[in-house]
Amino acid sequence: MHGLRPGVRRSDAGERFPGAGGDAMLLRFETEGADPVAWVEDTSEDHEWVPFHTHPWDELEYVLEGEMEFRVGDERASGGPGTLVSIPRGVPHTLRVTPGGRARFVMVTLGAPSATFLQEIGRVYAEGPTTERLIEVAGRHGLALAEE
Repeated sequence: MHGLRPGVRRSDAGERFPGAGGDAMLLRFETEGADPVAWVEDTSEDHEWVPFHTHPWDELEYVLEGEMEFRVGDERASGGPGTLVSIPRGVPHTLRVTPGGRARFVMVTLGAPSATFLQEIGRVYAEGPTTERLIEVAGRHGLALAEE
């Protein structure tokens, strides 16, 4: 099913990689089962809204530090440490760090591989993103822009 195996991971364990908008990402683990699970920690100062989109995995966002703003479907909210956001697959959503701030949060995804997308989109941003390249990578991983 999800392929989760027993193990203890130290606080510094995982694979670091650049994220979209200059984020610093840390992939703590990702399983390879039929319903994969990924745990990614993100540190961001990106105050731009992520494009309103959908994807083929369920997602949980948990704010560790700072303040963030979210839109999930028609619901809009903001929150600081301890805020938990649930995003079922296929539900349009967006997020950003509150202007002027910095945030650290955890993203847990379930049901479809997501880490490969995050790593690839981070490389595209690091190389100087073009709209065409971002759309191509997103489409290949099942992401789609949503109507606002």
